Amino acid sequence: MHVVLDARTLDDHFPGIGRYTFHLAQALLQRDDLRLTLIVNPRARNTRFPPPEEAFPSATCVFAPCSPLDPRSQWHVPRALSRVRADLYHSPYYVFPYRLSRHLPCVVTLHDTIPTRFPAYFSPAKRWLIRGLKFLAVRRAVHLLADSHVTAQDVARFYRVSPQRITVAHLAPAPSFRPQPRAVVTQVRARYGVPEHYFLYVGSAKPHKNIALLRRVWQRLAQRLGNRAPTLVLVGPIEKMAPVVHWQYLGFVPEADLPALYGGARGFLFPSLYEGFGLPVLEALACGTPVVCSDIPALAEVTGQAAWRLPPHDERAWEDAILTLWEDDAARQKWARQGLARARAFTWEQTAARAVTAYRKALS
Repeated sequence: MHVVLDARTLDDHFPGIGRYTFHLAQALLQRDDLRLTLIVNPRARNTRFPPPEEAFPSATCVFAPCSPLDPRSQWHVPRALSRVRADLYHSPYYVFPYRLSRHLPCVVTLHDTIPTRFPAYFSPAKRWLIRGLKFLAVRRAVHLLADSHVTAQDVARFYRVSPQRITVAHLAPAPSFRPQPRAVVTQVRARYGVPEHYFLYVGSAKPHKNIALLRRVWQRLAQRLGNRAPTLVLVGPIEKMAPVVHWQYLGFVPEADLPALYGGARGFLFPSLYEGFGLPVLEALACGTPVVCSDIPALAEVTGQAAWRLPPHDERAWEDAILTLWEDDAARQKWARQGLARARAFTWEQTAARAVTAYRKALS
């Protein structure tokens, strides 16, 4: 089976989807039942991963000098694919060349349905644009991949797709996400000026991420504990909001430093209102870090009983959980043990196997 994976999302503009593409490609290349070709954008701004030619030396790379969001990709990519005799095309993003030959079966990964679930977060024009493009993706695809059963159910409901056309392939932490030696944690903390004891958030500041809850909780903690309040370290594309006492913004952090930042935290906080999967939560569990997250369907599917799940609007409950992890070593160790056991159930090899199942369904 000769599969073309569109790897143009290996770009800083696609932090989550780029990570998905990178690790899926690595896992697919370990299999002996398919041959992999990658579509690469040589103009991509990629500061987090090695160049595809170096990261995937056993894969064939085909160059298309345009982002998935560039309208010219509707012509560039089919032209590039005309030089490749592939059996199937896989796009990890819902924006891709809808003009691909009808003779080339297409599999598309849909990661969430945020614009449909939270329309107020988007302007009417952007909302209808995204919805229209997703409908095009769903109609062009022979088969769909979803990161979770929750996302699969949403896609079937909102885009009128038969469940038989959707395969669920859970994501996984990369092998580098594991408990870190104390010396490594200390070295990384020193590089960023992070205190010895802290909590961690990894993600964006989009409205559904609900970090406004953490802001209010930290204001309560500052009133309650004063200078003894813990520090919250925030990693990701987060512009500094109005000053918050005991918050430290790191912005984008290289992939290699993330496991140590997870591993050194007293707890990982994720108050999201909606997720298609919630990979940062699983990465934290794999590093042995206790997780406090929202009690929402996708995170329940990912964490099972291994995370402390709370209502995403209950400030008092979040404050109490944070203080417990701050002060109670036994509680922290209990959640860490449960998290490590849960994380071992997710691997990129399994994700790749489910992707191959989707490929075979598309080809049949």
